[in-house]
This record gives sequence, structure tokens and C-alpha cells, in this order.
Amino acid sequence: HLPHVLSFALVEQILGEADAELKFSYAAGGFRDFTRIAASSPEMWRDVCVANRAALLDELDGYTRVLARLRAAIDAGDGAALEAVFARSRAARKAWQGRGGPPAAEPVKK
Repeated sequence: HLPHVLSFALVEQILGEADAELKFSYAAGGFRDFTRIAASSPEMWRDVCVANRAALLDELDGYTRVLARLRAAIDAGDGAALEAVFARSRAARKAWQGRGGPPAAEPVKK
């Protein structure tokens, strides 16, 4: 359920910015892909989050720790640390896909 919470959180973060409309106007494929699930039912996801709060809080804590490490690497200009995380993540994502993870959604064609 963590991906849904993160998707809603990204949109919420942008909505809280003074230049939200400008940011939305620049948003492209990555934003579309990451936030697709933020179009889901708010009522359903409220209930899912409340019903699964203990597990979800554990996952949020872990995600927060990873974000803190990434923030520290960005702040320090530590490209090697960033690349290491990105490479591990890419390999894990490809391995998951290879084990039968669902294919990525096709991009919207205009």
C-alpha cells in the first residue's frame, strides 16, 4: 500500500507549493507514471491505510530512512552514493519484472 500513499503524498506536496500550477504545467511522463494511482478512490485508500496502519507505518519509516540517505547524498554532492542506490534499485526492479511482475503500463499516446 506504500506506493499509493507515496503517490498521494507527491501530489499533496506540490499542491502545497506557491508555484503548484507552474509545477503541474511542467509535469511530464515520470509524474504521470508515478501519480497514476493518486487518481484512485480516496475513501477506499483511507480505509486501507487505517486498516493496515501498523504495517504501513513500518514501511513509511523504512522509506523515510532511505529518503534521508538520498537527501544526505544529494546535499553532499555524493554522486557515487546516489548511483549505487539507483543501480541497486534498477537491478532489483528488473529482477522483479523477470520473475513475472506485471509489465509497465503503455505510455499514453497523443
